[in-house]
Amino acid sequence: MEISLAKMKFGGILFGALLTVAPQAQADSRAFAGLAGAWSGTGAISLANGSQERLRCKGKYSVGSSGSQLAIDLRCASDSYRVDLGSNLV
Repeated sequence: MEISLAKMKFGGILFGALLTVAPQAQADSRAFAGLAGAWSGTGAISLANGSQERLRCKGKYSVGSSGSQLAIDLRCASDSYRVDLGSNLV
């Protein structure tokens, strides 16, 4: 399976967005309490060959009962591929 540069860049952008969303708390035991929820959206992605594809994304943030654990599930898809990104932060 060959992964194109555009797909690798897109995955990097999603990972960077994940890091941007995660709060930078020092000692707050409920650091993720305000992030619970879900979102979705659409847009377009420009590929290396100059073509554009419709892009659909969904995100879900689940916070543990203590507020110090965050599970993230991000999924974006176009007509040609799908990117799933999951993470568990403590």
